[in-house]
Amino acid sequence: MTSPEKTGAGERERGPGERPAIARDRQLVRYTGRSMWPTMQAGDLLVVESPLTAPPRAGDCILFRDPATGAVMVHRVVRTRPAVCTRGDGQRMDDTLPLGEGDVVGLVVGRIRHTQSRRIRGGFSGRVAGRVSGFLGRLDPRRPGRLGGAARLIVAALRPLTRRRARSSRVAVFGEASGDQRAFATLGERVLAVSPSRGDAWTVVWPLALAYDPRDLPAPWADPSNHSIE
Repeated sequence: MTSPEKTGAGERERGPGERPAIARDRQLVRYTGRSMWPTMQAGDLLVVESPLTAPPRAGDCILFRDPATGAVMVHRVVRTRPAVCTRGDGQRMDDTLPLGEGDVVGLVVGRIRHTQSRRIRGGFSGRVAGRVSGFLGRLDPRRPGRLGGAARLIVAALRPLTRRRARSSRVAVFGEASGDQRAFATLGERVLAVSPSRGDAWTVVWPLALAYDPRDLPAPWADPSNHSIE
């Protein structure tokens, strides 16, 4: 998880039953890792509201500092009593240490992926979404187990149909103010795969990961003739 990229302020009035409306900041944070797959994927921008106006609820996605390492993380709250405990949607085990009040940085309320924004729900709706996402995330060709094996069979069955389109994809490299670069494999206006930083392999976005084999894509960094620089 990187540092926030930009901040803003302002909050609308909320209706009955919603969290109290107070002045708060919104910041964008770049997500990395796979613990929240496929709810969040490497390269997503997360919309984080801080400070919290009420204790986090089970089902909320929160930005917090790991009590053991100080690393900034995003996971979903699985319970709040006797203490706040979290788990990634893509993980089966709860995080080892509960969170103290000072560990929580903010509430994740949205996600921006390839210019498309989506609300991240919390509370009961978030709990349901997290469970569904956790199950779907196991249907991943890169994971072990039965569902991972089933996903690999699906990819193998579809590969003869998708190989030609994958090889015709274009690679766009985007530079950031920090000096980092990210590569995207695109089919027309649709993003097919992402390489979060130079030297990383392709990660095919969900749910296209069930149809496209990353081995069929152009090399993300090796062939400038197929690249456009933004």
